[in-house]
Order: sequence, then C-alpha cells, then structure tokens
Amino acid sequence: MKQIYIIRHGFRLDHEDKSWKATAERPFDAPLSETGHLQARKTGVALKDAGIEAIYSSPLRRAVQTATHVADRLDMPIHLESGIVEWLNPKWYDYTPWRQPINGRLAEFPRIDPAYQTLVAPNYPEHHEAIPAARGTYVARYLAHTHDKPILLVTHGVIVITLVEALTGSRKGVNDKTCAITHLEGSGYNWTLKSSSTDHLDKDLSEDTANFV
Repeated sequence: MKQIYIIRHGFRLDHEDKSWKATAERPFDAPLSETGHLQARKTGVALKDAGIEAIYSSPLRRAVQTATHVADRLDMPIHLESGIVEWLNPKWYDYTPWRQPINGRLAEFPRIDPAYQTLVAPNYPEHHEAIPAARGTYVARYLAHTHDKPILLVTHGVIVITLVEALTGSRKGVNDKTCAITHLEGSGYNWTLKSSSTDHLDKDLSEDTANFV
C-alpha cells in the first residue's frame, strides 16, 4: 500500500499582523508568523519516524518555510510543485502570486532541488475549487505511484480538503487547520483516510527540538 502525508502550512504572518500586507513587497505571498514557525518545527519532529522518502511543497513562501522545517529535521531536499499551490481564486489574489525566479527561492531556501520540474503549471485565475482539486489529485496520484515509500505534500487548506475528498470520496474527518498532519493509505483510485490531526501541536517541544537548527 502507498502512503501520502499532507500538511497545511503553518500560521501565516498576515493573519497575525494585519498591518504587514500594506508595506510588503510581495503582499500575496505571506511568510509564516513566529507561531507558524513553531508549528512547523513541531511537525518536523512528529514526522521524523514516518519513513518519508520525498517532500513536495507548494511554491508559496509559507509552504516552503513549513517544508524547510520538516526537511531540516529529515535532512532531505524540497521539490517545488506548483500543482499543489493554493487555489488561485481571483477573489483572493490580484495576480499570480507564486511566480518568482527559482534563483530567488534558492537563495532563501537552499534545500530546494533546482533540478526538479513541476508536474503542473496552474493558470490564473481559477474560478472554481474543482480546478485546484483536479490538479492536486493528479499530482498526488502520480507522485504516490512513482515512490515506494511515503511522500509528504506541503500545501494549503483548500487543497488538503479537496484532495482528500477526491482520493477517498469524502471530506469527513479532515482537519484543515494549520500544520495538521493528514495521513492517507491506498493506491490508484482507492485511498483511505488513516488520520488527520493537530495533536502533535499540543505537545511541548523537547530539549532536542528546541535546540534543533
């Protein structure tokens, strides 16, 4: 059986600091807040024994920052996959928010694998959530098929919900809160939701975690 782990990025700065967006250079590409960084570190610890073989992340900054904390813990590269980027809803974005030259992302996130070629390049705008659901589902199925061991997708709330629904046939039981870990098992068109939880975020950081860089 194949295994897919999906996590939503950590808490974002513009939801914590309402003034950030007014002066930001890339206002539609918010980074994590301090809370979000802490959540992501805890998530990395929670996944350290999951046997994950590869990490794929939405190219938006908050997702890549979250993926970086996990990748640092697992000592793995990050593959930027535009097919799991946020729903490009024109009510949320005034322009395509993730298109930044790869060199700009590499300077900030050295764990990015520059050789990886994204499977899907979404087109802005996306007027219905069925569009990101379809691209995310294609990516998840394809990547699961190409890996023998578990993979991790770091994405966004809408993508988590629609992806699980597309793979399992139901949204029931999906936790779409920041840094929730959702675990799916199956293959092809038959998948089961094993768990979806933020329980790991309630735990105190151990000394090992607090000192981990």
